[in-house]
Amino acid sequence: MEASVLAMVAALGSSVWQQRISLASLRLEGTRPSQLRRLLLVEALVMLSAGCITGALAGVYGQLIIDSYLKHVTGFPVATLVTAGRPLEIFVLVVLVVLALAAIPGFLASRVAPTLAFGEE
Repeated sequence: MEASVLAMVAALGSSVWQQRISLASLRLEGTRPSQLRRLLLVEALVMLSAGCITGALAGVYGQLIIDSYLKHVTGFPVATLVTAGRPLEIFVLVVLVVLALAAIPGFLASRVAPTLAFGEE
């Protein structure tokens, strides 16, 4: 889980860093930093949701395949209904931690100087 959190924070941080010039253009048009932070939050949520939902579905599918294989080979299933909520717990935890860590570069990027859009910095 730590690797997925670090990978998502790095991806979001680099995405925000590359958008500084377009964020500065939005600042020139009168967009407030709070509006930019909301924009970056929505972008992060969409990106995180796509990645985490795909990973959770692949993990649950893999668990079902491995469980049916082990039930066929050994006659003893590994997965139970008790573990069914675990992917949801991990999904929520990863999203919350990544959003909290990605808020730092998002906050800094939302306060970008509008002159950056002119290529002066």
